[in-house]
Amino acid sequence: MNAELPGTRPLIVFCGPVQVHVGYGAATLLLRGREASAPDHRRGEFSEIAFAAARAAPMPAVLRDARVIGPAQGSGDATGLRRYRIEAALEGDAAGVVAWSAEVLARSVQLHREAGMALFGAVRPPRLSRSRRLLWLALLLVLRLPGATRIVERFRGGT
Repeated sequence: MNAELPGTRPLIVFCGPVQVHVGYGAATLLLRGREASAPDHRRGEFSEIAFAAARAAPMPAVLRDARVIGPAQGSGDATGLRRYRIEAALEGDAAGVVAWSAEVLARSVQLHREAGMALFGAVRPPRLSRSRRLLWLALLLVLRLPGATRIVERFRGGT
């Protein structure tokens, strides 16, 4: 399924269904799905690859197990577009899975990965004792009463 050319490398390899969005603007072709070998062992997060000024044949709305390969060294043309290859599988009828590939000419690509799980895995949540939580709860409840702010400021030494 892969006709590897010298100097090519897989930019991203998806696992499972991949949504294909064709639109206008900066990113004219967008592939979005779960990455097969996601960094930091992220689960449930999506990655996407956006092609700028992409030229491609009509594409299906959903691909399966897609991978984007390229650009090959020296694959640019006179207009500044580079050659990328998308290889995937399509859901077939009775035959099962059908191999599919397409060539895309694009000015550039951007790879976007969600950083939520990696970020929250690195930053530990604050640990508060039960008594400290109750004190904060009591303070917030008292501050809801009219005029309580002035009383609290007196305890703090404010004017």
